[in-house]
Amino acid sequence: MIVYHGSDSLLAIPNLNIPKGPMSNEKLSALLTLINPSIIQLIMESKNLSNIEATKLFYNSELYAMMENEASKLWHLSPLLLYELFEEEQKTGNINYPEEA
Repeated sequence: MIVYHGSDSLLAIPNLNIPKGPMSNEKLSALLTLINPSIIQLIMESKNLSNIEATKLFYNSELYAMMENEASKLWHLSPLLLYELFEEEQKTGNINYPEEA
């Protein structure tokens, strides 16, 4: 699947065959390893930050903490939607999580 994020570049996200039900911490960690770089790239582009700066900003966010919690189901949202939630948190200090998460 290719996700357009509003610039001239495209983010390629692999099609993931994600089973229903609880996921092990190991599998969640592996999945986040695939998702996080796309979100960090969007942060870098929108805020004109280095990779290190954007990574620190993202990993210190409430959103990332919630993504690490498998029960939140945030990991199944697109990187673009997760980025938009991150931006909402940065601007308002709050996140309005979608009902499907």
